[in-house]
Amino acid sequence: MSEDDTPDREPYAPEATGSSALTIYQPETSPAEMVAIRAQQMELVASMMVPGVHYGKVPGAKRPSLWQPGAQLLDVHHGFSTSFELVDKVEDWTSGFFSYTYRCRLTHRRSGIPAGEGIGSCNSQEKKYREAKYHSGDDAGKPVNPRDIVNTLIKMACKRAHVAATLNATGMAEAFTQDVEDMTDQGAGGNGGNASLGVCALHNKPLRKGDYGLYCHTRVTGADGKERWCKGTSAKPKKAAPAKAAPAAGEPVDKATGEIFPTRDQIVNLGQLFTAALNFFGLSQKETLDALGKSDKTEIADAGAEWENLIERYQEQGEGGGAEPA
Repeated sequence: MSEDDTPDREPYAPEATGSSALTIYQPETSPAEMVAIRAQQMELVASMMVPGVHYGKVPGAKRPSLWQPGAQLLDVHHGFSTSFELVDKVEDWTSGFFSYTYRCRLTHRRSGIPAGEGIGSCNSQEKKYREAKYHSGDDAGKPVNPRDIVNTLIKMACKRAHVAATLNATGMAEAFTQDVEDMTDQGAGGNGGNASLGVCALHNKPLRKGDYGLYCHTRVTGADGKERWCKGTSAKPKKAAPAKAAPAAGEPVDKATGEIFPTRDQIVNLGQLFTAALNFFGLSQKETLDALGKSDKTEIADAGAEWENLIERYQEQGEGGGAEPA
């Protein structure tokens, strides 16, 4: 640390008494400054983070679970960059057991000062990997060979380390818990994670709860030719669903599927706009901007109005024989 980076408040160190000395460090941030920092963080959560995308509520957890996209958003907000270090690994290619532990370090980009770190691990004997099955091809329905998911295990270990580091560096543990998005069935009694939501009967993946109902983390193409998240049904028995109500006057409806779109008033920020575009039209953020004729999201002043424009554009696309939007 250079002289210019030296804190204004110096630690107070009284004289040693006997063989030990007590050092009391003065706070570097006042309570008022801390309140302002926390207010900015919570404003970010409220205005930009989308449930089901950046974080999610896991049954049995007191606080929402922070997911990797949410951690990345917090990192950008605080000016952190990430780096990963392999701490430990076990690779037994004969028995098929693999385990990886990574450390994620966050560094403030401008100053280069370390901001925090976290540890994450993943192994092939976790329930979700131990019971995983192939979903397609000649091996469909057969147990997954752990040798085929080594890269997945490494990425999951890094992901868990990243979320832990972000929570440590930002002090947001009071708002979020550790990322348990992918730890289905690992809670007490085998009912942790999203186990209570069931399993997709088509892809044998845990169902997740998004803004527009349950879905499985698999992209599928519908009869209308549009790509969406799989709306797989749970393998657990369900009560008969009530008859679907007819669309109310003024509600936007997909002419191809009859699915009711969110109304303009329900899309109030960019996060909800991009999430709805992904769920209903299979569009990434860039594809959504292209479809709306925008070069950057800062050009969007009214998310609800742009959502109506997107619906109208894709309705016209369907009637015109499926031409791609400009």
